Amino acid sequence: MVLHMTNDVNFHIATIRDSKDMTDFKTIINDAGVQFRIAKQFDGSLRIQSILFPKNKYSSISAHISANLLESFLK
Repeated sequence: MVLHMTNDVNFHIATIRDSKDMTDFKTIINDAGVQFRIAKQFDGSLRIQSILFPKNKYSSISAHISANLLESFLK
C-alpha cells in the first residue's frame, strides 16, 4: 500500500517504502514518462521506493489509483 502521496512542481509522487532502509537509488523511466525509483534494501534485494507520475498526464487521483494498482502487482 502507498505510504503517502506528495507533489512537486512536475510530479505526483507515491512513496511505497521508507527510504531510510534503502541504498543505491536508481531511476527507471517508462514510455509514459512514469519514473520508478528503485533501491537496494539491506538484505540486497531491489525494490521500488517511489513512483513519480507526470502532472501533465496524471491527475492527483489517477496517480494515487495507479500507484496502488502498480504496487499490488509488484509485491
